[in-house]
Amino acid sequence: MSTAANVETHEFQAETRRLLDLVIHSLYTHKEIFLRELISNASDAIDRLRFEALTSPDLAETGWEPEIRLAVDRVARTLTISDNGIGMSRDEVIQNIGSIAKSGTREMLEAVKARKDGSAPPELIGNFGVGFYSAFMAADKVRLVTRRAGSDEAVQWESRADGVYTLQPGERRTHGTTITLELKPVDAEGGIEDYTDEYALERIIKRYSDFIAYPIRMKVSREEKETDENGIVTPDGKSTIVTEDKLLNAQKPLWARSESEADEQEYRDFYKDLTGDWEDPLLHFAYKAEGVSEYQALVYVPKSSPQDLYLYGSPYGLAPLRSARDDHGSRRGAAAALLALPARRGRLGRPAAERLAPDASGEPAHRADPEVAHKEGARLALEAAGRRSGKVLGLLEGIRPGAQGRPDVGVLPQGQAGLAAAVRDLGQARGRAHHAGRLRLARMPEGQNDIFYLTAESRALCESSPLLEAFKEKGWEVLYFVDPVDEIVVEYLPEFEGKRLKSAAKGDLDLGEKKDIEAAAANYKDMLGALQGKLDEWIKSVRLSSRLTSSPACLASDEHDMSPTMERMMRMSGGELPRQKRILELNAKHEIVRKLQERYEKDANDPILADYAELLYGYAALAEGSELPDPVRFNQLLASLMARGA
Repeated sequence: MSTAANVETHEFQAETRRLLDLVIHSLYTHKEIFLRELISNASDAIDRLRFEALTSPDLAETGWEPEIRLAVDRVARTLTISDNGIGMSRDEVIQNIGSIAKSGTREMLEAVKARKDGSAPPELIGNFGVGFYSAFMAADKVRLVTRRAGSDEAVQWESRADGVYTLQPGERRTHGTTITLELKPVDAEGGIEDYTDEYALERIIKRYSDFIAYPIRMKVSREEKETDENGIVTPDGKSTIVTEDKLLNAQKPLWARSESEADEQEYRDFYKDLTGDWEDPLLHFAYKAEGVSEYQALVYVPKSSPQDLYLYGSPYGLAPLRSARDDHGSRRGAAAALLALPARRGRLGRPAAERLAPDASGEPAHRADPEVAHKEGARLALEAAGRRSGKVLGLLEGIRPGAQGRPDVGVLPQGQAGLAAAVRDLGQARGRAHHAGRLRLARMPEGQNDIFYLTAESRALCESSPLLEAFKEKGWEVLYFVDPVDEIVVEYLPEFEGKRLKSAAKGDLDLGEKKDIEAAAANYKDMLGALQGKLDEWIKSVRLSSRLTSSPACLASDEHDMSPTMERMMRMSGGELPRQKRILELNAKHEIVRKLQERYEKDANDPILADYAELLYGYAALAEGSELPDPVRFNQLLASLMARGA
């Protein structure tokens, strides 16, 4: 530290310089975020003064009215943000503004280095020093002048983010903080706007800080032309520049206002800004919950589904449903269920909202322990989903079938049979029957004790699936689940109207021929074992099937395995998981299987057994719409078989 004429120069440590560089260049996606951070800090300072004034009324000056002010100088290219909050003493400036130095530990830098994308951990965002230093994304030089409430002395902090900062006595008439940014040149390609432009500042505040509880004001200028006595602009009239004090934020959140305080266009604009959807929402409603957890919500129903609505890892998809259910999975998943909730009345940008969940007090995760925030966010998401579902379903009753007709069944507590029964478009009656599940239940024949279903990518695959041959022969009802969300529905809806839901593709089903199958299996045991040995890379076992009546083979899954449809969805969306081995089931009555048994009895080492094992596996995979493990090999075997039969 050096001192000259009361100016102290402090040098950052080497690790802190690296962390500062990270904040400026890597932490935030959009450079305009700096304004949100500085305004949030100003709001915090006012909050703190109000709190301390409860026990020390003299801290707030007589007639004090909290406010945040912006001022621009287009000639000098400066932007100033000031507040009349608690302010800081010299020691607090070193402690708070210098907190980035305290955070500049080797452990934190190693954590950043360990992240694949080289970005900072989300819990860094919102630390006072980190948020303040985001100003250097837009400014070459930052000057802060602050005066602590209850003190007559002000202090000035200044830095160019070049490794040093200076401290010296400052001048400020009242308590609070003033931050002046000497702005960088406008760089559209680099994401730096003209932050002396009044319209740009208004737009940024409207987007990120509209719900800050204190007024944000700025003096704006407009041209006013001379008019005659009738108010008509005179052709040669003089123009004057009028300056007015403009309020830039609404202060009260849209969802906290009564319907008389907001018009329909405000609701539509907020939805489009929140979601990026170019269409107006289908409907919306406000909701207020009171009890153990109190909150207000604004629920929107879009006109059409996002393309990645049901994909694992999307901000809308399977990840939030799973993590909200069991408190595991990505933090982003839990946060997605609460995407629309701003934190500290300052709007989170979409990327931040997707990765951060509020904690119980409404604080964003970056201002609390991240793991606690994740679990608490998941709990609130589950509770909110359960409370709002009934009202959403009521509103959807009057909407045409197929228009966003399914609620978040995945996050509903089990056992809510009445609510589950209202799920629309179940199974193969999708779009035609209001309660297809009830209709199918009524048509179930005597002897069918469970509701069977089959999930696939299309109705055609369901109808042609060999898995259903025995069901069709018996006349049993099977629901076709061809919508991706059905995978979630059946996972969290174990029964319907007192009947269990069971997959026609899972488990060793007893369809009334169990004794015959067991007797045949004793004769086929060795041959089945030989086939399994040839296919061990792809399947877990080979067994005789009670599902098949006309096809030679099909692929089934164990009771608790993931369905092939779910597995494909997760792989398409980038989910990392080991390939599941399936069960190859054979039809003991089919001519191909019987002849294979005869060949095996004659020569257990017959090479054609290995060829047929691969052909049967490929046949079963194609029948359900799955990919062949080796298409070239399958084609070669098929051509060879055709040549032998020609």
